[in-house]
Amino acid sequence: MFNTLIIGGGAAGLSCALVLGSAKNKSFAQNKRVGIFVHQKTSHLQTALFNNVLGLAPGTTGASILEKGKQQLTELYPHVEQIDKEKVLEITKFEEGFEVITNKNSYKTKIVVVAVGYTNLMRIKGLEDYIEPHPRSPIEKERIWLKNNDHLIEKN
Repeated sequence: MFNTLIIGGGAAGLSCALVLGSAKNKSFAQNKRVGIFVHQKTSHLQTALFNNVLGLAPGTTGASILEKGKQQLTELYPHVEQIDKEKVLEITKFEEGFEVITNKNSYKTKIVVVAVGYTNLMRIKGLEDYIEPHPRSPIEKERIWLKNNDHLIEKN
């Protein structure tokens, strides 16, 4: 069983994995199992092109940034398990945590971090009741968020 599973291999998900990975030597994080689904097909960075960004060479692609992020995670925190080529289809709550079902496997975890962006393309069974239009975005942009209380939609 995982302690934490991160859904989303874009900037937010990879950043979360880096932060959790960096805590491995802290007493509260020892012997904790962390994983991330690095499926990146819907990340806005996937198709981005940067020409005038501080610290980036002109012509840097978002796809290359995402790939470097995965490499950075592998090199710095190899204990964070990267689950590749799996798409999350469903999240089910049970007494000890959650079951995350993909197109290939199922995983049990105590905590789920949903870091999939704000497009209305997110279709994960079990989250439907939490999806609503993003209140800070024009309605025509069709951006969504998960209804939450202090960033939690459910305990854990």
